[in-house]
Amino acid sequence: MSKKDSIKEDIATLRTFSILFLTSIFGVLGYAITNFEKLTNLKLIVGFVSLFLLVMFFVISLKLYKRKTKLLEELE
Repeated sequence: MSKKDSIKEDIATLRTFSILFLTSIFGVLGYAITNFEKLTNLKLIVGFVSLFLLVMFFVISLKLYKRKTKLLEELE
């Protein structure tokens, strides 16, 4: 496999992870909105921590995606 193909596979994987994290963020927010009255303090804390981590992973995957895309542009 050439370097270009490897970078293209990395980009596809990062795109998939970005979609996964974004979908998870919407899922956590949707659950919190629909069950707002039933949420306990523990569930709120766990929700905020998981939401924070998901957003961090989403941002990291976007930065890696951008870096790999730039690297691919330099190779072409």
